[in-house]
Amino acid sequence: MKKLLIYLLLLLPFATFAQEGETVRKEVKLLVKQMGGKGIVYGKFVGFAGTTPTEFKAFQQFVKIADKEEIIFYLDDKDPTLRAYSFWALAVKFPTEAAKYYKELGADDAVIQTMMGGCIISPDKVGSFRSSILKSPMVNLFKEKSILKLPGSDF
Repeated sequence: MKKLLIYLLLLLPFATFAQEGETVRKEVKLLVKQMGGKGIVYGKFVGFAGTTPTEFKAFQQFVKIADKEEIIFYLDDKDPTLRAYSFWALAVKFPTEAAKYYKELGADDAVIQTMMGGCIISPDKVGSFRSSILKSPMVNLFKEKSILKLPGSDF
């Protein structure tokens, strides 16, 4: 019995570590790879022709298939673009959760570029992006219900 307890105590940290590494599914990781790394958060229609960029298509799939824990996981990513996309996804899919993270992200002063429509790229901070995305009709690209009156928001 004593040996069994020792084995369990020795193996438990490894089992826990394996579970933490598997919090995000492979298909979600592939979408995240397509969305991030470029420093630009894209809207649905960009450029002179108003085409939908690959990054936004990946974002749409991310919103569809990622669960709450996967989205929240990327709110702490080192890539500010992914933090912005993650908050946007949270606001669309889990608005009450977005309200919880709203103020926390407000302090995020990492600079990103945004291209929401047309061909103008604008600098923005992740913290102010979350506010502008909540006020934007971009949230409503995914569903009809507006989330402008989130509990805990400052507008």
